[in-house]
Amino acid sequence: MFIISLDFELLWGVHDSASDSYKSNLLQVHQIVPDLLALFSQNNIACTWATVGALGCKNYEDFYASSPQNGPGYTNTHYSPYQQRVAEQDPELVFAPGLVDMITKSPRQELASHTFCHYYCLEKGQTLHQFGLDLEANQAVASRFDVELKSIVFPRNQVNTDYLKKCKENGVYIYRGNPTHWAYNADNYEGQSLVKRAFRLIDSYLPLSGSLAQEVSKDHESGVLNIPASLFFRPYSKKLSILEPLKIMRIKWSMKQAAKKGKLFHLWWHPHNFGASQKENMAQLADIINYQKRLHQRYGFASITMQEAAEKFMETSNG
Repeated sequence: MFIISLDFELLWGVHDSASDSYKSNLLQVHQIVPDLLALFSQNNIACTWATVGALGCKNYEDFYASSPQNGPGYTNTHYSPYQQRVAEQDPELVFAPGLVDMITKSPRQELASHTFCHYYCLEKGQTLHQFGLDLEANQAVASRFDVELKSIVFPRNQVNTDYLKKCKENGVYIYRGNPTHWAYNADNYEGQSLVKRAFRLIDSYLPLSGSLAQEVSKDHESGVLNIPASLFFRPYSKKLSILEPLKIMRIKWSMKQAAKKGKLFHLWWHPHNFGASQKENMAQLADIINYQKRLHQRYGFASITMQEAAEKFMETSNG
């Protein structure tokens, strides 16, 4: 199984980390999303769009009316989009209801949760109750697009298994877990070591962690299904252009290993990662998609959404 999931977040995902100059990448997303949808449609590619719920709001008045009364109480208020008044920035950086609508009306695309406000589940100060309120707000906005969210991608990959029951209570029974390797274990911001970051960077070009072929698993306490990530699709780098062929070879090798073993390969990135060097990034993605087609013909390596992967797992388990 070949799975693509995209963390669609605009400024909500980087307000606490990106420089002002990065905003040009974010603005490009308004063209990148239609381009991705066109490429997926032309090639029958399924995709799960883990979308920050706030993007579905029309403007900042709508955002504040839709927000939970009790937002995340981070000890470090720099992380809070409410404290930083993110909703009052350039509307094109924080709202995109037209793009959300476009995704829901495109074939084989799943709208999923990336929480309402890009909620960090491992940071100090926030609570399980606050997380539940955030998910309720997320589902309410999704309902405007006639969608009930079934899958979630935890922002910054801060997977908190203690929060899975709350996901289930709010109709979400699928999540993207982290790759099954020590370098990809979930951490809060303080827990991110340079060693792990360096390992993951090198792992994008050379398979230090192996193929990262994954399998669907079930959290027995909550019943929520884990569709683990395999690799982050790093955007094209002019500085590291000499390594770009290695990056694509690494991805293709991992795809083939997963196809041969009957496992899944789960590639993910953010639309704004394509904001610079769009031509090169789209060409690399098209190359990967063409390779998936060949693997599909030879091994039955089908392109599916996270929800479809979960449904297949349940059919097999119940069969």
